[in-house]
Amino acid sequence: MPSSEGRPRSAQGVTGLLYELPCRLRRYMYAPFAFLRSRSARKPRLSAATGAAENARPAAASDPLIEGMTSAAGRRRLDSRAFFRVRVSILLSILIAVLVWAGCDIQRRRARNQWVDTLEVALILVQKDNLDDGAVEKLKRRAVALEERLAAEFHRRNPDAPKPFHFVVKGPVDLRRAPPRQPSEGLFDLARYNFDLWRFVRGVNADAGVEASSFDATIYLVARSPKRASGGSVEGASQEGGTVGVVEVELDRAMVDFALFVTTHELLHLLGAKDKYDASGRSLVPEGLAEPELSPLYPQRRAEVMARNVALSPTQERPPESLSDLQVGAATAREIGWAR
Repeated sequence: MPSSEGRPRSAQGVTGLLYELPCRLRRYMYAPFAFLRSRSARKPRLSAATGAAENARPAAASDPLIEGMTSAAGRRRLDSRAFFRVRVSILLSILIAVLVWAGCDIQRRRARNQWVDTLEVALILVQKDNLDDGAVEKLKRRAVALEERLAAEFHRRNPDAPKPFHFVVKGPVDLRRAPPRQPSEGLFDLARYNFDLWRFVRGVNADAGVEASSFDATIYLVARSPKRASGGSVEGASQEGGTVGVVEVELDRAMVDFALFVTTHELLHLLGAKDKYDASGRSLVPEGLAEPELSPLYPQRRAEVMARNVALSPTQERPPESLSDLQVGAATAREIGWAR
């Protein structure tokens, strides 16, 4: 007796297709209707004689409704795959563009430490209030003296190289948005700091007419008039290996050289130099001393630029009085590529 396993595949295929159809449609649009169709298409169990007769029947004709549903599902599947490929292609293109930009930016920053060409540095003066015109003019003149002082330090180790820096002073421009404070160690605080710094930099650059991409580094000197007649304060912040530094200063004519000293400190941070003072603010020995070979060791004659002060004794220091006090020590020279 013929068994049901011998039934032609075409007779079994319609019922199987109707059962599987809801699972094959991605959005189940026709699931309820297909379920009803499959229920109505079921047949009672066949006897042996009926089964033999069924085996002799030709393959059932295809159902136009099922064909329509299947073709529509196929078109939707193709459209979905095409959209997926387009979306992935766009995302990959963006990723490749970002990686190329990041690679070029890293290469450009590393090239600064080769000292093949003079680095262009923008020094943008941002005023919180009306500054003394004489202090502003002196700052512009002393920026040239700073170039010469750094060139002398560079040429002590690299006599045939070009001068290391060329400063372009811009401003003053009015302060519209305060520079952000240094963040804590939290990831959210760091992200917020970078966003606020980007907003500050974008606004100042627009007011000063500066295209940041034209410079190897940019230092923003945020200045206000001193609160006391006896002198002012200077604070700085920068990203090691970055392109942006911020110096806040109470600026008058007497503070110009000290402000430029701190500006140089932050500039060398951008080039990879590390601080040379301890938690109490005292110069590290020997790397924080301008002339660690002196005998006797104290008092030092100059200030190592990353230590900030002139060490007079192990416990006593004074701030630099002029740019002639500035010196780049051996450890700092190695960090920024002036020495091997």
